[in-house]
Amino acid sequence: MRHSNTSSVKSVASRVLHAEALAGMAGQIRASEDGDGRSDAERQEDAESYLAAVGDLYRLVTPLLRAFSQGSITVLLYLDTHRHDTSAVRISEEVGLTRPRITQIVDSLEEMGLAKRVKDPSDARKIRVSVTRKGHKVVSGMRTDLLAIVKDFQTVLGEDDSRELTRLLRKVAALLHELDGDEGAEED
Repeated sequence: MRHSNTSSVKSVASRVLHAEALAGMAGQIRASEDGDGRSDAERQEDAESYLAAVGDLYRLVTPLLRAFSQGSITVLLYLDTHRHDTSAVRISEEVGLTRPRITQIVDSLEEMGLAKRVKDPSDARKIRVSVTRKGHKVVSGMRTDLLAIVKDFQTVLGEDDSRELTRLLRKVAALLHELDGDEGAEED
């Protein structure tokens, strides 16, 4: 899902987080409950606390996000997870970067030996991009490094909290995937 730089935070957040659909679902849940005993003020306080926690986490991981936003890492990860050759157009659509930026990134990755361009066997006019063995090794190394960091987080958080965090993150991701599917069905 691509968003322009001129999009307001509110409009992007509304689309990405499916604000209308979530509001409808939350309204149905609240209406079906006989009341959980919480006031609107308490719900507001909980929501503000959640948003503050997300904001704190965002500020702490911003340097990592900047590394990904430069594009090279994002494109390399995309190529590694899409092992079949793919087109620059498809990469652009999937990672949300412009085609000229994708061309620059692929040029750079190719110079480093991490990606390669090949002619499409079914259409010589098309060029496909794929990760090289060296590129796959770089991605594997990044994953190994990140896994070590996550394991340390799990140790510090403890087993129960780590599992609960994972469960909640999966639940949020599943809900957003479900809403993405619902949105796509409405657009057809």
